[in-house]
Amino acid sequence: MIPSHTKGIICCLLATVSWGAMFPIMTDALAHLDPFNFTTLRYGIAGLAFALLLFCMEGSKGFHLKGERWGLAWLFGTFGFAGFGFLVFWGNISPDHPER
Repeated sequence: MIPSHTKGIICCLLATVSWGAMFPIMTDALAHLDPFNFTTLRYGIAGLAFALLLFCMEGSKGFHLKGERWGLAWLFGTFGFAGFGFLVFWGNISPDHPER
């Protein structure tokens, strides 16, 4: 069993590498895909991965809504996560971008 300190360091390293790799990958991907499709693909894959992780950890009970306002949470989550990514990627390919 991995000690929690080591597990924390591995998780931090994984997060750092993931965030650091985002922009070089994005630069190459945006040469072939527009920002909307890139963001949709990126968050669609991540959403499926997290849904699978939730199912593995909690089972089907993890998907029960228990009367919460899921539509509003979904809307704000979409704007917060996908909206941020879309604006970053859109700004990277705009004609006003310094590298263009």
